[in-house]
Amino acid sequence: MKLSIYRQILKDKIDKIGTNYERLKEILDNFDKVLNSCEAKCTDIAKASGKDYKQARVAIVGSLFSFGVYYTLLKIKDFNRLPSDLQLSLSKNHPLIKEHAIIKIGNETLKPDMDLLIFSEKPYTPIIIFSLKTSLRERAGQSHRWKLVLDIAQYCDILKKKYNINYKAEREIKFGFITTNFYKELFEPQYRATITFFDYVYIARKVENLKPPIKRLSEIINDLNNTF
Repeated sequence: MKLSIYRQILKDKIDKIGTNYERLKEILDNFDKVLNSCEAKCTDIAKASGKDYKQARVAIVGSLFSFGVYYTLLKIKDFNRLPSDLQLSLSKNHPLIKEHAIIKIGNETLKPDMDLLIFSEKPYTPIIIFSLKTSLRERAGQSHRWKLVLDIAQYCDILKKKYNINYKAEREIKFGFITTNFYKELFEPQYRATITFFDYVYIARKVENLKPPIKRLSEIINDLNNTF
């Protein structure tokens, strides 16, 4: 994978810090700090290339977050802490998405807001789609709505018929949400209600006294091992 200059900065940071399994777990649970530590270099590069970093920041940080979690999990897999057959992808056009995760509504199609795909080559195993957001302000509602439509398509024939939803579940799909929660919305009542619809909810920063369904991001390792 050819990396952008911004992703290379983050990769170098993860390589420097993540020298063993425990350090990699710490990266997952402190990803807000890891991203913040890259900001100065990214800002300098953006300014040098004539970009308005304030306008580009959301896109840059969002892209770095998805790539960083993906790359950290790959390094954890290299330490044999994840199943050897586990596959990870950042491609929004992955064949598994096209085959199993596109819902037809009348003449239109609805795709998941996917930032990270995790699956196994083993048959009859689930596909896990993750939406990664640094803030719940960033299209979290879009992810939530797709999950609701998926549940309707799978479990509610009355609404499926009413809205002309065409979807055949040929492989189990789980949908998760990962956030650095930069603005701390995750603990507001309206957002806590929203996240109950996801199969997994992880927070990539240190927070005391987490309550279900929210988990520390490092707990994704046990969840993936238990699933696959």
